[in-house]
Amino acid sequence: DSARFPGKSMALLQGKPVIHHVITRCFKILNVEKVILAVPDGDAQLPLIEYATNTFKTLKVFIGNEYDVLDRYYACASLHGLEYIMRVTGDCPFIDPSLCEKILDMLVNNHVDYCSNVFPTSTFYKGLDCEAFTYECLEATDTLAESVYQREHVTAWMQQTDEVVKGTIRNKTNQHKERNLCVDYPGDILRLESMMNDKVENVNA
Repeated sequence: DSARFPGKSMALLQGKPVIHHVITRCFKILNVEKVILAVPDGDAQLPLIEYATNTFKTLKVFIGNEYDVLDRYYACASLHGLEYIMRVTGDCPFIDPSLCEKILDMLVNNHVDYCSNVFPTSTFYKGLDCEAFTYECLEATDTLAESVYQREHVTAWMQQTDEVVKGTIRNKTNQHKERNLCVDYPGDILRLESMMNDKVENVNA
């Protein structure tokens, strides 16, 4: 229900919904046991749920609070008994599985509470954003985060709290301002399709 682009998850990108590309790439992340689509409640989500469950047979779907996204995450993680949670947003059709693997590996093996490639600053293309955190960190966040901003953006409290042990993955060169791979507005679909077509043409040249 994005104000800037309502229904963007189901907008077609090269013939398939944006969410199709996101979920497909999430299933390619090594050592991920479950891929869960955590959607807000409401009838508007029914086409998304129907498409996702019919297309991805092992996909889990969780329906939760529309406005308190943090509560949705915590309730979902609790129901599924998750130890580690990776957050990928539904408007990033080019999420990089290998980059996600590095973030998950750092979270688990370096024993941090929160790890990402976006905090304290992003050095990757916009649209490659990925965050991971422990269940204990998510539980503390749900208990202590109070502001509307913190409840809406899930990881804001983790980022702002000194007691949370953080890890970060950086790129050797700062690519963040070079390219936007995210779907924010209707015009982004044409822009990304053009980018994808150019890539195919360059490969075939």
